[in-house]
Amino acid sequence: MRADAVLVLCDADDDCPAVWGPSATAVVTARCSGGAVMVVREYEAWLLHSKIGATDARGRPVDSIRDARGALRSLIPGYKSTTHQAHLTRRIPIEGLRASSASFDKLVRTLARIFGVNAPPIR
Repeated sequence: MRADAVLVLCDADDDCPAVWGPSATAVVTARCSGGAVMVVREYEAWLLHSKIGATDARGRPVDSIRDARGALRSLIPGYKSTTHQAHLTRRIPIEGLRASSASFDKLVRTLARIFGVNAPPIR
C-alpha cells in the first residue's frame, strides 16, 4: 500500500535545521506529499513546555535547553521516552508552544500544507 504522505520529524541536536530541513523535504516531496521538520535541540524540549512553560528558571527558551531529556528526568522521576512521550505529547499546549517555538510552528505549517489547509495564525 502506498502512503498518502510522509512526515519526517527528528531532533536537530546541534545541527542547523535551515540546512537539513529543506534538503530532507526535497527528498520527501520528490517521491510523495510530505515534509521534514527538525526539532530544535530535541523533542523533549517541546514536552518541557507543557511542564515548565516557554522558558526555564533562567529565562532560556525551552528550545535552547541542552539535554531537555535530562531536564524532564529531573521533573519526572524515571522518565523514559518510550513510556512517557505519548502522554506528554497529548498535553502539549499547542498555541503556546507554537508562539514560542519556531520548530513547532514549522511542524504546524508543514502539517497544514500536507493536509491542504492554511495554518491558523499564531495568537
